[in-house]
Amino acid sequence: MNKIKTFLLLVAIIGSVYIATAQDRKEKFNAFLYTDGVATTKDGFNIGGGVEYSMTTMYFKSQIFVFPNLNGKTYTELTGVPLGFNWWVGEKDRYRLFGGTKMGFIFRDSNTYPTIGVDFGLDYNINEIWFVGFAGDYMLRQDGRIWSYASKDYWRLSGFVRFGYRW
Repeated sequence: MNKIKTFLLLVAIIGSVYIATAQDRKEKFNAFLYTDGVATTKDGFNIGGGVEYSMTTMYFKSQIFVFPNLNGKTYTELTGVPLGFNWWVGEKDRYRLFGGTKMGFIFRDSNTYPTIGVDFGLDYNINEIWFVGFAGDYMLRQDGRIWSYASKDYWRLSGFVRFGYRW
């Protein structure tokens, strides 16, 4: 079963790269920082950063998020979006709506847990290179097993504020 999943993921990535070469957009790369503001006020400091390759229709993303003291243990998330879609709206593409499949790993207390879900958001282009936005994800997580192996997988909705640079 794992070989089939790996094969399908590889086909999706190759197909996406092939489709991506036909898309043209002047600013293709985004670098950004983000934080979960609600969790910061409740549970302490957290920060994330990432890079996106964003075209006219599609985007790909890689990011890392660190929450040093979430429920007494460091939470680190390394995730990516192997296939996401953009919708540019407004005069001169002032707004970017985006959504895609997000997957990766959560690291807590020397343990690794897989995670998968959806990525979504809205960016406002301040000018041609700077943007601010709101992003979120809805992820199936397994990191609750750090406290009890019998713990069930659970879905978690998270929201973030983003600030970034486009080149």
